[in-house]
Amino acid sequence: MLISRLFVVFTTSIFFINPIKTETLLNQRLEVATTIGAALCLSRQGYEFDFNELIQESIIEEGADSNLLSDKNVLKLGELIAEKLGNDCSEEKVQSIAQDDEFILLLMQLIM
Repeated sequence: MLISRLFVVFTTSIFFINPIKTETLLNQRLEVATTIGAALCLSRQGYEFDFNELIQESIIEEGADSNLLSDKNVLKLGELIAEKLGNDCSEEKVQSIAQDDEFILLLMQLIM
Protein backbone atom coordinates (compact mmCIF):
# COMPACT_ATOMS: atom_id res chain seq x y z
CA MET A 1 0.00 0.00 0.00
CA LEU A 2 2.83 2.37 0.84
CA ILE A 3 4.48 1.66 -2.48
CA SER A 4 1.22 2.46 -4.28
CA ARG A 5 1.02 5.80 -2.49
CA LEU A 6 4.64 6.59 -3.30
CA PHE A 7 3.97 5.66 -6.91
CA VAL A 8 1.03 8.09 -7.06
CA VAL A 9 3.02 10.91 -5.46
CA PHE A 10 6.01 10.26 -7.72
CA THR A 11 4.02 10.10 -10.94
CA THR A 12 1.88 13.07 -9.96
CA SER A 13 4.98 15.19 -9.39
CA ILE A 14 6.37 14.16 -12.76
CA PHE A 15 3.08 14.77 -14.57
CA PHE A 16 2.78 18.17 -12.92
CA ILE A 17 6.02 19.26 -14.62
CA ASN A 18 4.83 18.45 -18.14
CA PRO A 19 1.56 16.52 -17.85
CA ILE A 20 0.60 15.82 -21.44
CA LYS A 21 4.01 14.91 -22.83
CA THR A 22 5.05 12.84 -19.81
CA GLU A 23 1.80 10.92 -19.57
CA THR A 24 1.75 10.20 -23.29
CA LEU A 25 5.35 8.99 -23.33
CA LEU A 26 4.81 6.86 -20.22
CA ASN A 27 1.67 5.31 -21.73
CA GLN A 28 3.41 4.65 -25.03
CA ARG A 29 6.35 2.97 -23.30
CA LEU A 30 3.99 0.80 -21.27
CA GLU A 31 1.94 -0.12 -24.34
CA VAL A 32 5.01 -1.10 -26.36
CA ALA A 33 6.53 -3.04 -23.45
CA THR A 34 3.26 -4.89 -22.84
CA THR A 35 2.97 -5.75 -26.53
CA ILE A 36 6.53 -7.07 -26.54
CA GLY A 37 5.89 -9.05 -23.35
CA ALA A 38 2.71 -10.61 -24.69
CA ALA A 39 4.35 -11.48 -28.02
CA LEU A 40 7.30 -13.09 -26.23
CA CYS A 41 4.92 -15.04 -24.01
CA LEU A 42 2.99 -16.35 -27.02
CA SER A 43 6.16 -17.24 -28.92
CA ARG A 44 7.41 -19.22 -25.91
CA GLN A 45 4.19 -21.22 -26.05
CA GLY A 46 4.97 -22.25 -29.60
CA TYR A 47 2.75 -19.88 -31.54
CA GLU A 48 4.31 -19.09 -34.88
CA PHE A 49 4.03 -15.56 -36.18
CA ASP A 50 6.22 -12.79 -37.54
CA PHE A 51 7.29 -11.19 -34.27
CA ASN A 52 8.51 -7.93 -35.83
CA GLU A 53 5.39 -7.52 -37.97
CA LEU A 54 3.10 -8.12 -34.98
CA ILE A 55 4.97 -5.56 -32.87
CA GLN A 56 5.00 -2.98 -35.67
CA GLU A 57 1.27 -3.43 -36.35
CA SER A 58 0.46 -3.10 -32.67
CA ILE A 59 2.56 0.04 -32.33
CA ILE A 60 0.87 1.63 -35.34
CA GLU A 61 -2.57 0.62 -34.05
CA GLU A 62 -1.84 2.08 -30.59
CA GLY A 63 -0.37 5.25 -32.08
CA ALA A 64 2.90 4.76 -30.20
CA ASP A 65 6.31 5.93 -31.36
CA SER A 66 8.08 3.12 -33.23
CA ASN A 67 11.43 4.48 -31.99
CA LEU A 68 10.53 3.01 -28.59
CA LEU A 69 11.51 -0.38 -30.03
CA SER A 70 15.13 0.70 -29.71
CA ASP A 71 14.69 1.87 -26.10
CA LYS A 72 16.62 -0.68 -24.04
CA ASN A 73 14.46 -0.06 -20.96
CA VAL A 74 11.25 -0.68 -22.89
CA LEU A 75 12.72 -3.90 -24.29
CA LYS A 76 13.87 -5.00 -20.85
CA LEU A 77 10.46 -4.27 -19.39
CA GLY A 78 8.86 -6.30 -22.20
CA GLU A 79 11.12 -9.22 -21.30
CA LEU A 80 10.23 -8.85 -17.61
CA ILE A 81 6.53 -8.82 -18.44
CA ALA A 82 6.95 -12.01 -20.49
CA GLU A 83 8.85 -13.59 -17.62
CA LYS A 84 6.11 -12.67 -15.14
CA LEU A 85 3.44 -14.01 -17.50
CA GLY A 86 5.17 -17.38 -17.70
CA ASN A 87 2.86 -19.70 -19.63
CA ASP A 88 -0.29 -17.66 -19.00
CA CYS A 89 -0.54 -14.95 -21.66
CA SER A 90 -4.09 -13.94 -20.74
CA GLU A 91 -5.31 -10.40 -20.16
CA GLU A 92 -6.23 -11.44 -16.61
CA LYS A 93 -2.61 -12.35 -15.92
CA VAL A 94 -1.44 -9.01 -17.30
CA GLN A 95 -3.91 -7.27 -14.97
CA SER A 96 -2.68 -9.27 -11.98
CA ILE A 97 0.88 -8.19 -12.74
CA ALA A 98 -0.32 -4.59 -12.65
CA GLN A 99 -1.42 -5.17 -9.04
CA ASP A 100 2.04 -6.33 -7.89
CA ASP A 101 3.58 -3.44 -5.91
CA GLU A 102 7.17 -4.64 -6.30
CA PHE A 103 6.75 -5.04 -10.05
CA ILE A 104 5.21 -1.58 -10.32
CA LEU A 105 8.21 -0.11 -8.51
CA LEU A 106 10.58 -1.92 -10.89
CA LEU A 107 8.50 -0.77 -13.82
CA MET A 108 8.75 2.85 -12.73
CA GLN A 109 12.53 2.57 -12.36
CA LEU A 110 12.85 1.24 -15.90
CA ILE A 111 10.33 3.50 -17.59
CA MET A 112 11.43 6.82 -16.11
